[in-house]
Amino acid sequence: MRLGDIDKAKARDFRDALAKVRTRLPRELIKLPLRDLLKLDLSDLPSAHANTINKSLSILSAIIAHAMREGGMDRMPSYANPFQGIKLSVDDREAEGRGIFEAADLRAIFSTPVYAKKGRPLGGGGEAAFWLPLIALFTGARQSELAQLRIEDLRQDPDSGLWFFDIGTEGGRSIKTASSRRKVPVHPHLVDVGLLRYRQSLIDQSGTASGDLWPDIKSDAEGRRAGPWSKWFNRYLRVTAKIEEPSKVFHSFRHTFKRVCRDAGIGEELHDALTGHSGGGVGRSYGGGFGLKALAEAIGRIEMPEAVKGLGWASK
Repeated sequence: MRLGDIDKAKARDFRDALAKVRTRLPRELIKLPLRDLLKLDLSDLPSAHANTINKSLSILSAIIAHAMREGGMDRMPSYANPFQGIKLSVDDREAEGRGIFEAADLRAIFSTPVYAKKGRPLGGGGEAAFWLPLIALFTGARQSELAQLRIEDLRQDPDSGLWFFDIGTEGGRSIKTASSRRKVPVHPHLVDVGLLRYRQSLIDQSGTASGDLWPDIKSDAEGRRAGPWSKWFNRYLRVTAKIEEPSKVFHSFRHTFKRVCRDAGIGEELHDALTGHSGGGVGRSYGGGFGLKALAEAIGRIEMPEAVKGLGWASK
């Protein structure tokens, strides 16, 4: 297509097409044209974040602006940069792309064989199949953040005695943004279910706290620990839990957590600190954010859903 033939309508169409393309494409698909990708059913893969799509649109806008400055469009004096101002709303994308888990969905998930019959599917990474959805429900943490946790990243604060998840980059881990680095207190219900007993069982087996918290999770060809596990969970969600709504994926736990925070009267600034969302201006970063005690008090106000009452972890 000639540059002069691209107008605002085509730019918006391209934006909307990018929003439909999934991420973490397997190698045999990653070089396919956009038109061909849109014909495939890739619902088991995660959607791209609005910020990622907007970066691509900004790059296109910058390329066209450069061409205009260099005289490439002088023969079309009325030509306007079609990608200037074309963006995907972050809020709208989050609302459209991810649903929350309602009470019925949570009952379906936490009554599957992993929880009701102590099933530990190989693709689910053994104990990770049990713990990752439960921890995501009570922390709002991203799947990639949880999959990378080491035993030492679940630790006790020496001053307050509070247990927390240390989400960061130590030990070769990666995080989405700078604001993603945070400490998330362990909800009391996770302790009741047996999270600390599970942690201790790993130390008893290996004699060290330096190993992976989920040793049976497999990495993909790029070394990402969340990749294969994500595919397993999406299949498990659709086939076993019978939740077929495409907008409901693992990331829905994060949206569900945000809602229960609001329902518990936790202010936006606090639940943003818990989930690693940035916002509210530069002043939020002054003083190093919230202390662990304040975060623990906030997370302790979250009531456990009926679906997870009575759950308990038991070693094999």
